[in-house]
Amino acid sequence: MRGILSCTLLSLVVALSAALLISADEPTPRKPVVASATVEPQAAHAGDRLSLLVRVKIGEGWHIYASDSAGPEIVTTLKLGELPKGVESAGDWIWPKSVHNQEGSSIYEGTITVRHSLRLSANAPPGAFAIPCELGYQACNARSCRPPAKIKVTARGQAK
Repeated sequence: MRGILSCTLLSLVVALSAALLISADEPTPRKPVVASATVEPQAAHAGDRLSLLVRVKIGEGWHIYASDSAGPEIVTTLKLGELPKGVESAGDWIWPKSVHNQEGSSIYEGTITVRHSLRLSANAPPGAFAIPCELGYQACNARSCRPPAKIKVTARGQAK
């Protein structure tokens, strides 16, 4: 009996842990916007160009205001944190095309990817590096808007 109970509890813990890991990457009613960041290529040599990709998932029925929205809305922003030694910014953020909602505001819905060009300098030390950035946004649906929020994400790469 004790063995069956232990096995059942262990199965429940594993199932709940898996559900939490999966939901951490997907929007929920309580957290309608989630984000993640990656660097491509993940491994590069000094002098190489890199792309920082920030993927933003917006829950169904929700939107965030586009970076180029001209209205009074709180527009979505992305800011680079302090770059590690040997990693340099090589351009501005490249935002996807937005759509217009019924009020005429520029918005993003679904999943978007925002890009930023980086370069490994000639003196980039070999090893792992982390590139922090912060997404600022306001999530709204047809009934209301959430207070402005921020999500910090970090992309990881390797200098060879």
